[in-house]
Amino acid sequence: MANAQEYTVEVFITNQPDNRIVFGSVKGDDFTPIDSTFIYPDSRKVVFRFNSESHIGVYRVVLGKTTYAKVMDEPPQQVDFIFNKENIVLKTDYKEPMQKLVVVKSAENDIWFEFLAKDKILKDEIKSLETQIDYYLSNNDSDNLDKVANIQYIADSPRFVYPGTGKNQQWFIGFCDNL
Repeated sequence: MANAQEYTVEVFITNQPDNRIVFGSVKGDDFTPIDSTFIYPDSRKVVFRFNSESHIGVYRVVLGKTTYAKVMDEPPQQVDFIFNKENIVLKTDYKEPMQKLVVVKSAENDIWFEFLAKDKILKDEIKSLETQIDYYLSNNDSDNLDKVANIQYIADSPRFVYPGTGKNQQWFIGFCDNL
């Protein structure tokens, strides 16, 4: 009988304090811990293994809470990623894990994090537009209000969301359909 394929996620972390790092699966709002470890001091990385029974889906590495997060009772520093039966290598920083995240190896996560970055830009632009509309409304600026009256929130339209995934549009549509 052949050995089942085993996959890993390696996460290189700068500025990681000496606290336990937890790995688990995410389904909706539920986080299920699978394993935990401490960072390897020489390499500044952690390695977690997926067994042959691991399902395709979203997983999380919880790095711990910053001092500020502890005082303000905020959530811990963490990175969510997609597992789809491939080895994954990520680089990040404990203090800003999502902002400093670099996907070294993983086709799905390259696409996913590209989408998240473009989605953030979209949300910022919509917020800016909403601020302009509120300004025109509060000042009864009918000339400019007429211009923005024709603006439709295309964020609800697949035409707007899917182009953010670039050349991997079909893969992304299929992945979202399976969530």
